[in-house]
Amino acid sequence: LMIGIFLVPLTVPRIKLSFSIEKKTVKELINFSSWLGASFGLASLAAKLDIPIIYTLGGNAMTGIYSLAQKFTSFLPQIVAALEGVFAPKLLEGENSKSHFKDYFLISIVFSSLLILLIPTYPFLTATLFGHKYDSMIPVLSILVVGFAIFSLAGPFTARVVYEFGKSKYHLAGSAICLIAGFLLYVVLIPKFGAIGAATAFVIVQTVNLGFYVYQSKIYE
Repeated sequence: LMIGIFLVPLTVPRIKLSFSIEKKTVKELINFSSWLGASFGLASLAAKLDIPIIYTLGGNAMTGIYSLAQKFTSFLPQIVAALEGVFAPKLLEGENSKSHFKDYFLISIVFSSLLILLIPTYPFLTATLFGHKYDSMIPVLSILVVGFAIFSLAGPFTARVVYEFGKSKYHLAGSAICLIAGFLLYVVLIPKFGAIGAATAFVIVQTVNLGFYVYQSKIYE
C-alpha cells in the first residue's frame, strides 16, 4: 500500500502526457481525414457526371455506346487504387520516401505505356470475343484508355502531395477542379462530338488533374 501511494504521483503526470499526445494525434487525424473525405465525395460525384449529362444531351444510343466502353475499362481504376494502396504508406517513411516515389512513378509509367500500346489490339480483341456488334464503341474505348493512362501517371504525384507532404486539403482542391472542369467540358463537347466528346472531356480532365499534382509536388519538394 505504501509503495502504491508513492507511485501514484509519479504515474499521474505520465498519464496526462500520454493523453495529451493521443488527443493531438486524434485531432491531426480528423483534420487530415476530413479533407480526404470531402475530396472523395467530390471525386465520386465527378466520376458520375458523365452518364446523366450524356443521356440528357445525347439520348439512349449515345449513352449505351459510352457506358459499354466504360464497362470495358472498369477494372483500370482498381489497379491504380491497388498501386496507391501499396506505395502510399511507404511515402511516409521519411528518408526512403523519394526512392519509393521513384519506384511508384516507374511502375505507373510502365502500366500507362502498356495501356497505350494495347490500343491497336482492341478492334481485334472485341471482334474475336464479341463479333462486330461493338465496333462503334472502339473509338470511345481507345480515348478512355488514354485518359486512364494519364490518371495512372497522376497517382504517384497525388500520393506524394497527400501522404508525404501531408497536404490533404489539396486533394479536395484537385477534386473540385476536376468536377468543375468535367461539367463544363461535357456540356460543351457532348453536343458537338457525342460519346467521343465525352471521352475526350475525360482525357482533358485527367490531364488537368495530372498537371495540378505535378505542380503541387514540385512546390513542396
